Amino acid sequence: MPTYCPPIAPEQPLASAKKFSPPEPESLPAERSREPRPRSLYRKILGVHFFVGDTAQAVAAGMAGGLVVAPAAPSLLSLRDDRNYREALVESDMAITDSGFMVLLWNTLAPDNIPRLSGLEYLKLLLLQPDFRKPNATFWVMPSAESRDRNLQWLQQRGVCVEEENCYVAPQYSAGTLRDDALLKVLNARRPAHVIIGVGGGAQERLGYFLKQNCDYRPGIHCIGAAIGFLTGDQVAIPDWADRCRLGWLFRCVSEPGRFVPRYAKAFGLAAMMWRYRDELPV
Repeated sequence: MPTYCPPIAPEQPLASAKKFSPPEPESLPAERSREPRPRSLYRKILGVHFFVGDTAQAVAAGMAGGLVVAPAAPSLLSLRDDRNYREALVESDMAITDSGFMVLLWNTLAPDNIPRLSGLEYLKLLLLQPDFRKPNATFWVMPSAESRDRNLQWLQQRGVCVEEENCYVAPQYSAGTLRDDALLKVLNARRPAHVIIGVGGGAQERLGYFLKQNCDYRPGIHCIGAAIGFLTGDQVAIPDWADRCRLGWLFRCVSEPGRFVPRYAKAFGLAAMMWRYRDELPV
């Protein structure tokens, strides 16, 4: 018998995202021709079209379907050497400016004044959408059984109708071309409107792109990484003020220095990459 999902009031009022139909992205040279994205809503940074509207517009676009990515600064360094990761970002339907360091560099070098669009803020607003909260509307890809159980409990307590059968514990994906035919089979059978991928950066974008290419329908594929863990306690909690001030990296480094300090130290290489390539793919 399915679990009853009570209409628990969210911690903030439900916010309906603005009506917004995102334009189609430009394709790679060998692909089909598409209309270019308007500068008022996108900037091409390192060859990737980043969305620069507000969070409500981004959520409305994500709710309409397609691949949404939120690359962090350390992962962006892989654009130069990882063809599969590069293709996933370039062919995404919407990339959001989750990396405060990338936004700072771009605004300094361009010069420009684009906003940072937090992946955590995106997820919070996504969770408030009525269609997202319905039974069987979502399917969650989690990094471990422990994360699945903790995240499920948190979501159910807040009135999001999701069961264990709406979750998939991802294996450890290797580098290179990524395929997960077991997950693909489940999605094509269940056909959830939204697939939320919460595994590590680099792998999640490649997995999302594989699903975008091979699903026999068009779900919203949201690559939100650790954002759900920040809310549920699976990762260190990041207060709203720290997220707004672009200090989430600091909280993660303090919580697990051995894991995150080397990762974020590597991200300083993004400055040299952006200085050299600006809006072009680093290839």
